[in-house]
Amino acid sequence: TQSGKQFLPFQMTAIENPNFDLALAVKLASEQETTDDAILALPENDPDAVEFWQTREIGSLPGSVHGNHSDKLDLEFFHINLSEAPDRMPANSVAEAEPNPLKRKLSDDKPDTLKTRRKNQHAHRWRQKRSDQKAPEFGRHPPSLKVIDKFKKDATPIKTDITCEDFPVAGGGYTAMPSQSGDKGWFFATLEEALAAAYRLIMWDGKTSKPLICKDGCIFAVLAGQPDSVSYAEACRLAYETIMEEGKAADFSNAQLHHKRGDFPAVNIGVTMGLGATYPTNLQTGKHNDMLQRLLANPNIQRLANFADTAFNLWAPNVHKSYCDHLNKLFERLPYLWRIFPRSIYPAAAVNFGPNVFTKAHRDCMNVPAGWCAIQALGTFDPTKGGHFVLPDLHLVIEFPPGALILVPSATLTHANIPVQEGKRRVSFTQFCAGGLFCFIDNGFRTEVRL
Repeated sequence: TQSGKQFLPFQMTAIENPNFDLALAVKLASEQETTDDAILALPENDPDAVEFWQTREIGSLPGSVHGNHSDKLDLEFFHINLSEAPDRMPANSVAEAEPNPLKRKLSDDKPDTLKTRRKNQHAHRWRQKRSDQKAPEFGRHPPSLKVIDKFKKDATPIKTDITCEDFPVAGGGYTAMPSQSGDKGWFFATLEEALAAAYRLIMWDGKTSKPLICKDGCIFAVLAGQPDSVSYAEACRLAYETIMEEGKAADFSNAQLHHKRGDFPAVNIGVTMGLGATYPTNLQTGKHNDMLQRLLANPNIQRLANFADTAFNLWAPNVHKSYCDHLNKLFERLPYLWRIFPRSIYPAAAVNFGPNVFTKAHRDCMNVPAGWCAIQALGTFDPTKGGHFVLPDLHLVIEFPPGALILVPSATLTHANIPVQEGKRRVSFTQFCAGGLFCFIDNGFRTEVRL
């Protein structure tokens, strides 16, 4: 228009019309616009203006700009492809045009941005809550095809010499064989030590997925990575800072500072069932309960937990389904047990506080041997110089960047870490499931002694 506004910003398809005269169309359109402007300038109660708006039909043109001299709006004249028109007009189209003086004047007040922001946040929380309520089974949030394609299409497999028979599963199938004394308690102080011991270095950006493949062609572990988004990276940074702050203010016992996994403060929380127990129990956290509750309720830590569950479901859907089938029955049967996360199927978690978390060689033999433990590294360190994930059974040393996720059968694969460089900081967050829970459920919610 003469004002420079764009009233028809749709995608258009040109249709040839031999009767169309561009020069005539421009001339008549200009004359008509001048006439319309004159009428719009009249007072609202002017007889000419009233007659104009009463007789004009929606979608009609008062003048003839087409070869057939029709008074109706001809879509071919404007070259509009209605099938490709957007659902909404862009913000710079009609909504920003000069207001019609003959129509109701809109308010000139600016919107309350704070009120609008709060309203959007409330709507987002309501949608997420409804999504959780509508989930047919807890933990079953199948990844979309878009996510599957993104993480699996560019995945680079790592072939190994291990076979399924090599995993040290106990006779009952619910736990793993205990580690031998020479297979635990040691670690590489530097990357150079691992390379000198003929370990193969796996360079990893912490984003691209790398499944570990055994000789049988099965995926037995995954370097799952992390979402390639600024918001997720920010969530990891904030989660790290929160864990560091809570750890500095906590008073840890000697058993929490020195244990089989290493010499760093660590606290477990969730549901477990150990040897000799008659029923599953909630882990007792004592004086750290309030701190752990704050950590579990932290939205950034919850986001890490959600991603770990989604990655688990993405790479091992059948195993994830087994977790869901077992644990859903458990929480329904024993309501005194409580879930630590609303959107993660894992029943227990461990928070490994800093400032320099690195584990000694060990296996978590009481975890589900056929399942995966989710390990997520956090901190401010150079993953090429420290913090590597070591798998002695495979003779692999893997770069483990901050924010990345590794899914590994922690019960059957010995694993450890290399310390980060001096002056740097590293913490970790893990989720796991005790094999005793599966045994209890499969026995009809009884121990083997009571069968």
